[in-house]
Amino acid sequence: MIEYTAEKLWNFGKDVSVRDYIIIEAMNTDQDVKVIFKNEFMIIPNDTLLFSEFRQSCTKEFKSKYPEKDGTHKMYKLLDFEWRPDIPERKGVVDV
Repeated sequence: MIEYTAEKLWNFGKDVSVRDYIIIEAMNTDQDVKVIFKNEFMIIPNDTLLFSEFRQSCTKEFKSKYPEKDGTHKMYKLLDFEWRPDIPERKGVVDV
């Protein structure tokens, strides 16, 4: 499972943005994506990634803040998913 920590929710708390290379890696390696925001999380199953209702938040490509080991900056686009947090067995606990 690939874990991704989101810093913000968008569209009045209805959407979460995930970098496109996270989704591509999950699809290529047959893994689910666990999106964590504060003390909540949601899991996007791999078998639904291809058919998920995501929208590209913008056509702009962003450059990562920190360089890779080879000194280059990774370029990415943002994909927005509807934020639907899973309900953990114990409220306020994220199973990491």
